Amino acid sequence: MIEAYCTQHLVQFTRKTDFNRLDSDTIHATKRVILDTLGCALGGHATEASRMLLNTNRILNQGNQASIVGDKNPTSVMGAAFINSELANLLDADETLLMLGHHANGIIAAALAVGEYVGVSGTELITAVAVGYDVAARIGMSLDIRQEPGAGTEFGPLSGMAWMIFGCASAAGQLLKLTEDQLMNAYGLAAMCAPIPYLGRWERTLPANRPMTKYEFYGPLTANGVLSTFLAREGFNGDKHALDGDVGFWKLYGARAWRPELLLRNLGEKWWINDTSFKAVPGCRHISAAVDLLALIIQENALEVEEIDGITVSANSVLAERGFDRFPENEVDMLFSVPYLLSVAAVENFHSSPDWIRANRLDDPELRKLASKVRLERNPRTSASIKTQLDREGFYKEVPTDVTVSARGTTLTASTQFAKGDPWSTASRMTDEELAHKFRSMARGRLQPRKIELAIDKIMTLDNIQDVRELTSALIPD
Repeated sequence: MIEAYCTQHLVQFTRKTDFNRLDSDTIHATKRVILDTLGCALGGHATEASRMLLNTNRILNQGNQASIVGDKNPTSVMGAAFINSELANLLDADETLLMLGHHANGIIAAALAVGEYVGVSGTELITAVAVGYDVAARIGMSLDIRQEPGAGTEFGPLSGMAWMIFGCASAAGQLLKLTEDQLMNAYGLAAMCAPIPYLGRWERTLPANRPMTKYEFYGPLTANGVLSTFLAREGFNGDKHALDGDVGFWKLYGARAWRPELLLRNLGEKWWINDTSFKAVPGCRHISAAVDLLALIIQENALEVEEIDGITVSANSVLAERGFDRFPENEVDMLFSVPYLLSVAAVENFHSSPDWIRANRLDDPELRKLASKVRLERNPRTSASIKTQLDREGFYKEVPTDVTVSARGTTLTASTQFAKGDPWSTASRMTDEELAHKFRSMARGRLQPRKIELAIDKIMTLDNIQDVRELTSALIPD
């Protein structure tokens, strides 16, 4: 039976894949994801949470093995994997795949830390990231964790993003050149170290003063993925068939069902990293389209913020029913507040930066005034579209969103199916230059302009680099 050998299939795929097996589109897509993720990590230093993470790491992880993005103090491999993963997610500006979760922050943090420690080439890093991303994406999509109550959509009470740990183990294990037996053991150890499915609780608790861990605490997940590979290399054995069978990882994780055919279909031919959605602005992906539409309305009509009488966002029930209509109380709340993100975007003339997510902005009277004019409602068309896509594919791409602005005695409306950064339309796809511009805005204030441009160049020509330390040195302040 196919479901009896999924672990082995993924391990063999990880081990046999080298740079020559990647097509040019996948190589380019992987470099784009690395650029975006490392930029998000640099931007993450703007938050209060980053200070707490760095201080704790200095106490617990002394060493000179790997670099922290945007920080002058080297640390251990585990420390770098932990901190870089968290930094990349702090602003919630990192990529998403099919609205299922964030994959790249942990996989890139794991690959970069181990790659720097081992001294791998740029092509080896690209391959490890592409493979790790694909493994995580396939496992995530194979888990049936979404529920559709009525015409709405939500994650089940037992759901999370722990599957990413297998992507971290795959990326790290490939760079450590683990044998098939060692990597199967690493998968078993990773399964034991995977976090509990916390997303279900996140969705069902009061949306105020949200915890800094958010829906998934990526740091320990990533570090544990790396730990599993180093232990396996030493001979520490784990469950070699952790993903397989009626009581495999999917069952223990709380999924309603398992679809192993999605896990193995076109393995090595279809690379899911090509379907990555990038974010043009910080904050929950479900809010991005509304920011895009507000920008369109304001810019096309040359509106001033003071002229706006009201803003209505008609969108996914995730927004309308999960407290996304509240004004935030802390930095994390900012990322999940429609009124706040629309207001700060408009006030900043839609020039995105990490400064959008600073606690001192909560007292800005201009932001509060505009935020009080924002109303959120559920769009029946959106809910029906998402449910149809979930029933048909098991995932969804289109999220119909409408924004209506009242100003100058008239009503102005705009609609979209995709948010900026989605790869499925020419209009929404972000170009290389747009991703580079985002990187610059994230890195400004953390790296010198010369180093910002050097880092962009090193990432986009990564396949020409002989030692990945050429890249990590460009990500450290002078």
